[in-house]
Amino acid sequence: AVDKDEIETGVRGPVEVRVERITHHVMLEDIPEPTQEGAVEVVEGVQREQGHRIVGVESAITALTERVAELERDNRRLKGTASVESQRVNRLQRGMSHMQRAEADTTTPIL
Repeated sequence: AVDKDEIETGVRGPVEVRVERITHHVMLEDIPEPTQEGAVEVVEGVQREQGHRIVGVESAITALTERVAELERDNRRLKGTASVESQRVNRLQRGMSHMQRAEADTTTPIL
């Protein structure tokens, strides 16, 4: 197909312009078919379902993030408790070793 137009130029007058349209043959599968009834509703339903899933995932992420924060707090508290208990054990062991040395000193015969 060839279209012809005239374009005015200031100095020379009308100029003939030729425009050629290049077309490519297509396969039958390339030609879009009219939208089938119900297809839009199906797509909207799928999108709505995906939206619900996204909201569900976001809720799960929020819950898990809160749980991680709670576990981190518990972990810090337990580490503190373990540290206090460890210090208590160390004091008891030092006290016992002092007592054992004191007993050894009193039971040693003086020559």
